[in-house]
Amino acid sequence: MKILYVVFFLFAGTPFYSLGQQLVFSYDVAGNQERREWICINCRPANTQEAMLKTVSVEDQQLVAEREKELIAVDELVHGWVKASPNPVNEILQVSWRNSNERILQGISIYTINGSRVFASNYGAEERSAEVSFASLPSAIYILLVQYIGGKKETIKIIKK
Repeated sequence: MKILYVVFFLFAGTPFYSLGQQLVFSYDVAGNQERREWICINCRPANTQEAMLKTVSVEDQQLVAEREKELIAVDELVHGWVKASPNPVNEILQVSWRNSNERILQGISIYTINGSRVFASNYGAEERSAEVSFASLPSAIYILLVQYIGGKKETIKIIKK
């Protein structure tokens, strides 16, 4: 009989627990989702900061996702082995790198989006920087390919104004 009461309370209490919170969406005229909001029916009054964190517009979520991608790209550039600046470039691109026992830069090449090579040069282990002229190149997106001794490669997207 006790087991019957336990089973009854387990199944009878579950629907009431799920009624405590509800996810509500709001849409604009075109049918795009504008807001996503948790409504807590049986909860204590929430801290205003917690409530703000639970109510985030779709545009804000997209903005955060874009910023995270940018931060990841900046993080790779800062902690990477090669730095290319300024990006976007007008005339001269400064490329600097650091060599270590793990990675020694062998050479750099610059390619157009179509895959044609517009610059290539090899460097010694003692060199730490190079200047690449973009003055004669048209405005476009280029790929800087860094090749290390041992076959490892790294790419950086370069924009020519």
